[in-house]
Parts: sequence; C-alpha cells; structure tokens
Amino acid sequence: MIREMIAPRTNWREDCEAIGFSYHSIDGTYWDETRCYRFTADEIDTLEAATAELHARCLDAVEHIVTRSRFDALAIPPAWRDRVARSWRAKELSLFGRFDFAYDGNGSPKLLEYNADTPTALLEASVAQWRWLEQKIRPADPDADQFNSLHEKLIASWRAFAVTWSAGTPVHFTCVADSVEDCGNLDYLRDEANFRSVRNYFCLPYSTALMFDNLMDLSHADFLHKGLISEGMGEKTRATMTTTDEGDCVRVRWVLRDALPSPTFAKVWKFGPLTDHYRETHFTPPGILRVDLAAVDAGRRQNEGVRLIVTHCVTPETETSLHEFTLRSRNFALADAKVDAHFIEQQRKVILEEDGWMLTAIQQRMNEPGFAQEPMLFNVDTGAVKVRRVMERLIAAEAG
Repeated sequence: MIREMIAPRTNWREDCEAIGFSYHSIDGTYWDETRCYRFTADEIDTLEAATAELHARCLDAVEHIVTRSRFDALAIPPAWRDRVARSWRAKELSLFGRFDFAYDGNGSPKLLEYNADTPTALLEASVAQWRWLEQKIRPADPDADQFNSLHEKLIASWRAFAVTWSAGTPVHFTCVADSVEDCGNLDYLRDEANFRSVRNYFCLPYSTALMFDNLMDLSHADFLHKGLISEGMGEKTRATMTTTDEGDCVRVRWVLRDALPSPTFAKVWKFGPLTDHYRETHFTPPGILRVDLAAVDAGRRQNEGVRLIVTHCVTPETETSLHEFTLRSRNFALADAKVDAHFIEQQRKVILEEDGWMLTAIQQRMNEPGFAQEPMLFNVDTGAVKVRRVMERLIAAEAG
C-alpha cells in the first residue's frame, strides 16, 4: 500500500456537485484529492476476505444475542427487543453497512467500527471516487482499476427487495434533517430505489455469445435503430468510451455530449434542443448484463435527468438458441402505464425486428460448414471481445 501526493482535478467541486455530492467541503476539508492510496491485488484480497469474515462473525454475534436474550449487552431498550428478535428470525433484508479498518498493508486489518445502522460516506465511496479514477487517473494509466462495485450492488439489492415485496409496498427513508451529509446519502439511496419496472421475455435463435456481442456494441444503433433508440447521423460513434475489468466482470462507460435527444427518452420526456447522454454497461458472468442509461439537457448535472436501467438475464437453450429475461427500470413516469407499454413495444421491435434479421443472418452464416471467424476489431468492440474471452475461459474451465 502506497500513499501518494497528487494534484486535485481542476473541476472537482463542480463534478462532485453534479452527482449530488454538495457537502464535499463540510467542516472545511472533507473530500480531499491531494492524497490517494495505491493497493496491490493481494492487499485488496486481504481487505475483502477480512470484510466477509467479520461480517459473518457479526451475524453469529446477533444470533447469539437473540437466542440467548443478551440484549442488555448492546443496551437495546426493552420495548424494541421483541421487534429485533422477530426481524432476525424472519431473515428480513439488510441493505448495506460500512466497516472502518486500521490497515497499513502489513498483517491483518484491525476493526475499528462496523456501522451497519446508519452508515454514511456512501455516495462518495460508490460514485465520487469512481469518477475521480476515470477523470484523474485513467487518462495516464488506462489499466488502473478500483475495487468498487457499490453502485451496482445497491441497485441489484433494491431489485432483489422488490421481488420479495408486494406491489406498492412503501419504503420509508429517515435521517437527521439538518445534516446535509445525511440528506445527501439519503437522496442517493432514494434515487436508487425509486424506479418503476416492466418485464419482458424472448426465446431467440442465436448463441449467447452473439447476443452479448450485440448488447455490448452500441455503434450499430445509429444504423439499425434510427428513430427508435438512436437519433442517427453517426452520433453514437463519436461518444467517449472507456472499458474496464473487475475480475471476470466487464464494464463499459460511454459518454456523448451535446447530442440530439435520444428517441429512447424523447418520446416520453421533454428535453431542450441538445442533451448529454450516459450509458454504462456491466457484464457479470455467466449471463447477466445491466445497461444503465441516463439523459439530461446539455450542460446540466447528470443526476438531474432521466434514467433507465435495463437488466438482461440470458441463459442458453442450445448452442444456437437462448432465453432472455429483461427488466427495464426507470425513475420517471412512475405511474404511467402508457410508458410501460412504450418500452415493452420498443424492446420487442429492437430485438425481434431490427436486430433480429441481422443476428439471424449472422448465426446462419456461423452455422455453415467451414465457417472461420476472422473478426475485424475496432475500439467499440473492446467490451464485447472481453466478454467473449471471459465466457470462453469459464466454459473451458467447466469442461475441465
């Protein structure tokens, strides 16, 4: 572990505020970009293992306290003890917690605190420091990475909660109202939770590898999907794109500024003449791909716009056919059934009609005897190629 002195980003205040991190300078110096820490992969593994082990031991402690009624040891008021015990026995869901460690890169991390009640530092840990990595470190070191999937895991947890709850179940968010830090963390959590979702299913006549190639590559949308999910005119091919690895997971971030409003949103939301577009695609093997889309009037903060998260769960039926289950979640028009129908029909046209003829033709060509795949690769193919290699490696390992 190395502590490094570096120069802050020139626009760090504006960038923090663009994601709702308005309390970056609370009590003087809070968010400090003049220092950072560089870890080895082994050190990260040590921290991850310690976190998992200590969390498990904390759960053991809760089990011990509940089963032996040792609530006095934690000063839990008598009025709340039955409620705590019922919650534990019912295995009610838990969202997140924060471990505070003392660690110098040598030996084992030492636990200072496990804040599993009201942990803060969430927005800055999950979003702000990731943006710092992309803007400050990666331009000079494209292979730099960060052990950070908080944002994706929070979204996945909210989706998992939704599966277990009845429709319309209220979620209550509370904090210290006069604490700007508490409010900032709460707004972030609420943004992640406040989505309406619609589902879809398709049985498709092509391989999972070909399907992921298509989902990871955005450039074809300008040509196949003009007027449906693309504004055309080669707009998407001029976007800035970065691709990163997190173990076997692959993440592609794509940013397009000062572009025409995308038909994906323009038919259901009113924009100005130009918009900024954001797309982040995250592949988790063996078959989950999440696409996080956002659009905002040009020059506005990213979190001030609309957002659509599309989760694709793909499982093979045969080597040349698959089942695809999709979940489309949005943070706008939350009570509008017409918008539900719009997105369901849009996806049907994209997958079965506009993508369908192309992918079917490619699959038929690949099935021909003597077909040899010699792809011509471009920068936009980087994410798709990484996904294909991950899948090939995992399949080979499973085959022994």
